[in-house]
Amino acid sequence: MNITKAVIPVAGFGTRFLPITKTVPKELLPIIDKPVLQYVIDEAVASGINEFIFVISPEKAIIKEYFKPYPKLEKKLQEKGKIAELESIKNIYKGLKFSYAVQKEPLGTGHALLCAEKFVKGDYFAYFDGDAVFYSNEPVMSQVIKVFKKYNADGVVGGMKVEREKVTRYGNLDVEKITGKEYKLLNMIEKPTLDKAPPHNMVVCGQRYVFSPKIFKYLHSQKPGVNDEIWTIDAANRMAKEGNFYACEIDGKYYDTGNKLEFLKANIDFALRNPELKEGVIEYLKTLKL
Repeated sequence: MNITKAVIPVAGFGTRFLPITKTVPKELLPIIDKPVLQYVIDEAVASGINEFIFVISPEKAIIKEYFKPYPKLEKKLQEKGKIAELESIKNIYKGLKFSYAVQKEPLGTGHALLCAEKFVKGDYFAYFDGDAVFYSNEPVMSQVIKVFKKYNADGVVGGMKVEREKVTRYGNLDVEKITGKEYKLLNMIEKPTLDKAPPHNMVVCGQRYVFSPKIFKYLHSQKPGVNDEIWTIDAANRMAKEGNFYACEIDGKYYDTGNKLEFLKANIDFALRNPELKEGVIEYLKTLKL
């Protein structure tokens, strides 16, 4: 059950960041000097994943360019002795495999996952949201994979606990505690009203799943849901009814970088964790008259 493949849907339009996302995919917007998507890839690689399947729209072919070698630039950096910069570029693709499935129309996350089925080839795989970043001591996907392997599961979803008044903003996890931060998943409810939300206050953040290939059976028979689209959460919920689906409470800090304020917070927080930038950022913040 080694998890070495990941599916990452990146076909959305990123309308909350227009006009920049007219030409630059939201997943390539930078946190300091790396695009959001690179942070997701780094988390995956640190979790043992080396093969990536991106589901892109025809308008997002530029994502392919980011993950390709750039021989001309690499030669220039080598000649100028800029070895650190050279390695930072090579690390984007070194030892990794990238495939691209095209989603011609935005018909939901479940439809996007179906587009990637032929690349998954019947293997177990991880599933990421391409614009959700975590800061954690242990990679978040590694935490989810451990639970998946421990229970020989068909699926595991990563979740986080939030304040009760915030549960209506997220997909909620109805769970039964097993031990520590491991739970049996009973049901998933998309943005319930407060009176109908499960009692654990655990929600889906950042779309960190691990699936067996059984998920495709449910996706193929999944009826359209919200906005007449096919949603991964609906198919996963049906699979959970069979009883071999679990939830892992994530240790880490979550940044929804598809949200402007959270994107700004991520840049500030990561800058404060960077020894080259920390002092300058703190000094600048002290000068602000708030």
